[in-house]
Amino acid sequence: MGKVAKEQREVIWTTSARNELDDIVTYIAKDAPLAALAFLEEVLNTAVSLTTLSERGRIVSEYQNRY
Repeated sequence: MGKVAKEQREVIWTTSARNELDDIVTYIAKDAPLAALAFLEEVLNTAVSLTTLSERGRIVSEYQNRY
């Protein structure tokens, strides 16, 4: 069986989302730098996976009518 090509989507990071993620990672890093890096990696990997598995995420209400 052949693989079915799936449409890739774009993950849009708002400025506030990027700032909040940075704040969270900075806060965690104060006590646990390695845990902060692991957390950041997990968040970024999950975001990247949404490009092909986008149906599992939710539509943010502010963007509901845009897509």
